[in-house]
Amino acid sequence: MLFDGGQYQRAGPVYHTLATDLAQRDGLDTELVLHCRLRNATCHALGGNPGHALRIMNGLLADERRVFGDEHPRTLDLRRQIGMIQFGAGRTEEAETTLSELLDDLLRTHDPEHPTVVKVRELLDVLPTGGR
Repeated sequence: MLFDGGQYQRAGPVYHTLATDLAQRDGLDTELVLHCRLRNATCHALGGNPGHALRIMNGLLADERRVFGDEHPRTLDLRRQIGMIQFGAGRTEEAETTLSELLDDLLRTHDPEHPTVVKVRELLDVLPTGGR
């Protein structure tokens, strides 16, 4: 309710606590724990703290790669979200690296006209460097 109401600074700690409690009960790799961690990071990003959001997301990315693998759609989408937050935070070189590496990985498993590939290309195109 807090998240959907745009109260991100209040919702973030709730998601953090929920993720911690659920991880103690059910383990770190459960769907709900991973979801709460992503929501916590999203709260920080939307609440004006992209640096903290990126730290959370990078930890989550390491766990999702371990649990789901590098080519899982969920892992790939998290990488796209990280690139978008980097770009929004003015970290354009990091965003370009993240999104360029993501595009390379996507092109190994997707057609060049796949919607996800197109979306990442469009993100790269709006970077000040023009992507690739």
